[in-house]
Amino acid sequence: MKKFLKSIFFLSSFILIGSLIINYQLPKLKGVDNGGCPTGYRPIELLHGRDTSNNIVNNICMNMSSGRLLLLTPKVSNCDGCSATQIIYDTTVDITATTNTGPGDRTKGILNWSTTPITVIAAPGSGKFIQVLGFSFEYKAGATAYIEPAPQNITLFWTGPNPFCNGVSATGLLMTTTTSQMFPSLVGFQALNSGVALADINGNAMFIGDTGGSGNLTTGDGSVRITVQYTIENIL
Repeated sequence: MKKFLKSIFFLSSFILIGSLIINYQLPKLKGVDNGGCPTGYRPIELLHGRDTSNNIVNNICMNMSSGRLLLLTPKVSNCDGCSATQIIYDTTVDITATTNTGPGDRTKGILNWSTTPITVIAAPGSGKFIQVLGFSFEYKAGATAYIEPAPQNITLFWTGPNPFCNGVSATGLLMTTTTSQMFPSLVGFQALNSGVALADINGNAMFIGDTGGSGNLTTGDGSVRITVQYTIENIL
């Protein structure tokens, strides 16, 4: 009987200590200190290390509303201590003939983007700029092809307009056909911009549209998906 009670006492003590450890770590795992994740995101995978404030630093965060993942690339001096993180964002904007899912005016679409470009990435705030790592352009054809009265110059661009890379006409992107097409990287398709005025990227958003002001496309009911990978950097 004594041996049985001793076993019960030992097991209870083990469970109590385990519960205390779990309850201590659980708030961090749930993201109370957020582990370096931005607002609205929670950590789902832990990196081996903590930051200078002894917070857990994570390498993957999830947006609890949309399910979108963010990769945090740690700037690590050694495996045991992580000093800071750089967030690599991934965003997707779907654009129909007359609407879009971007962070700007959603009542405009492909038929408007020569006069009203579509906002793809919101302005990061003064003293910061959007550093594009890459982007893709997908055209999903509808029943009716678009008509291009004059060649457009379609590209991703900062205010100015200052294009991230050289533009392509709607014809070049096969938008004047009923053939769906994926351009995995317009950077590979067109040359990068050789330089942008600092004032035009400082705190400014990024858009997709016709930088040449050639006039809007007519008719057409296909859609476009823009996917961009980027970071937010501080200006010197």
